[in-house]
Amino acid sequence: MNVTVVGAGIAGLTAAWRLQRAGCDVVVVEASDRPGGRMTTDLIDGHAVDRGAQFLSTRYRVILDLLREFDLEAQWCESTQRSAIVKGGRPLAMEATRPLDARQLVPTASLLRLAWHRWRSARRVERADTSSYASWAAVDDVTLSGWLRQHAGQDVLEYIFEPMVHGFYFQTPEETSFALGMVLMEFGVRRSRTCALRDGLGVLPQALAGRLDVRYESPVISIERRDGCFAVQATAGVVATDGVVVAVPAPMAKRILVSSGTPLDLDTAARDLLLTEYSASINVACLLDEAFELPDPLRCCYGLLVPRLERGAIAAVGIENNKRPTAHGRACHLNLMFDADAAQAHMRDDEAAIVDVALRDVRPWLGDLSRHVRQSRVFRWPLAEPKSRVGRARLIATYRQHCACDGPKVVLAGDYVGMPFTEGAAESGEWAASSLLAAMTGESSAA
Repeated sequence: MNVTVVGAGIAGLTAAWRLQRAGCDVVVVEASDRPGGRMTTDLIDGHAVDRGAQFLSTRYRVILDLLREFDLEAQWCESTQRSAIVKGGRPLAMEATRPLDARQLVPTASLLRLAWHRWRSARRVERADTSSYASWAAVDDVTLSGWLRQHAGQDVLEYIFEPMVHGFYFQTPEETSFALGMVLMEFGVRRSRTCALRDGLGVLPQALAGRLDVRYESPVISIERRDGCFAVQATAGVVATDGVVVAVPAPMAKRILVSSGTPLDLDTAARDLLLTEYSASINVACLLDEAFELPDPLRCCYGLLVPRLERGAIAAVGIENNKRPTAHGRACHLNLMFDADAAQAHMRDDEAAIVDVALRDVRPWLGDLSRHVRQSRVFRWPLAEPKSRVGRARLIATYRQHCACDGPKVVLAGDYVGMPFTEGAAESGEWAASSLLAAMTGESSAA
């Protein structure tokens, strides 16, 4: 059986690897010149720089399995488990595995109300899987902001969840489903630990791509049904195939599938998923000289989140020296991440202007960095993360049920078909491979 995977992000590479392991002849067609998409790594003066995705978790089931399969377990390293959130202009450091540290931000009574109502809501979820967003469909019926205002209070919304939702996913609690808030709380309840890879997150997609037939710099234009199979039209030519996994962001997937000359029998849930909106961000990586020292509250923190009541342009700061404690040298490396609105406003600015905005914005917490910057690099992400509006988890569950029953041979994958982070993308690729195999072999698949 011949299969074509469109896109060499972690979703497409995971799907392709699973299909190849099952005996399929797999071709991966990629528009860029490197694998990994937002899970990619660059080097600045020998320092690994994660361009987009920044962290992993001990609760990431699919990515951990892939690391074991590729003998990359030695790359796994735990970050320091302290992070900070700004309140009243000051960074307050907390231990990720000690939820009661949040008493620095909100009253204890608010945290107790939050815990009680989270427990009541959790009983509605049959299988709490932090890798699969579809498993949270039962609580995908209200906005995160609405639920928090009713059950925990405005202080919990503004100083715990808003900085996490925007710092991690670049979207607001008002446009985000309570289902994603429940996922965030599940990570906390399960005491998951924040991790990274020693040589950068791009190590994993590079290892996957090295075992696959990946054809780079060949954007896909359309997919058409022809004589019982499919023709994937790319700029480098046509690939004839028995089945297709479309593993690119929703706007790109919609453009490819809508431009197809013949109907591909996409069900209603699939068409609705293709309308998923994305948030934007810009990551400014700064390598500082050895004279720079982190302020006391941040010396043992892997990151800083800035609530909307306190921030200008920067929503989050990653402190690479504490994210990857094995980072060599005394030089400090920071990743400064723009919030969604600021990213949209500055997306077309030149690099020097973007760096100036970032350095100016973090000055209250990190001091004058401009005197210490040795090198900087700007990574622009107009499609940073899929928005998780109310209904997306239910749409995914419906779409997967449709695929289990009807067995389409063009299957969607990517973070908009799963959790809005790297693990969700990988899990969606694994599911897409299983669904497509079942469709091509005539077997039933689990939803």
